[in-house]
Amino acid sequence: SKILNYKKLWQNENITQKISDITEHRSEDDFNFLKLIRKEYDELCYSNMFHYFLTQDKQLFHEFMTDVLRLAPSGTYSVQRETEHIDLLIQDDKNIVVIENKIKSGINGIRNDIYGDLVQSQLFDYHKYADENAHGRKESFYIFAPNYNRIDLQQYKKSEDYEVINYSVLYEFFSKHRIENKYYDDFLSALKNHAKDIDNSNFEIMQERFIETINSVKQL
Repeated sequence: SKILNYKKLWQNENITQKISDITEHRSEDDFNFLKLIRKEYDELCYSNMFHYFLTQDKQLFHEFMTDVLRLAPSGTYSVQRETEHIDLLIQDDKNIVVIENKIKSGINGIRNDIYGDLVQSQLFDYHKYADENAHGRKESFYIFAPNYNRIDLQQYKKSEDYEVINYSVLYEFFSKHRIENKYYDDFLSALKNHAKDIDNSNFEIMQERFIETINSVKQL
């Protein structure tokens, strides 16, 4: 009774979202080819897309280096996939950059470090590769991860050199620096799905199926 009589808890108008409104809100902008093939969480797909767009447009690459990685690009550059299992390896005259891309997974290749308390992992291996191939260039290490994938790096050896960049930062950058490419809108849509603080995809799928069921019954 106290709750029912406490007027501050209640609103005068009905703000419940109608099924028809939800249906209209779902637009083609929310759909991309990764959803079509059920690869929304495939890390390889996202790493491949980063590689594709960064190698397609030189200006986009330079702005990515300066705005996202906060590095000064210099001279001829290359963006490589799966060099020594590194998701993205960027190299130019003055930089060697290691990028590990994570969607829902954690750090892989974990093993005990017999020389200390920290855990060795793929991060250590990638760091070692950069150390051996830097040849005086600046070494930089990053992990790309969705906002909802909160990776704890403290237990891993060499993790202190890695900076986590959330997908919201990546989505904001690539939205701001659009290029002419027929696949770019799909790329942005895919990034947007992982720029949220909470992964709400299962709820959204359930909601879509619920709406489809209601609409099918209404048509009978």
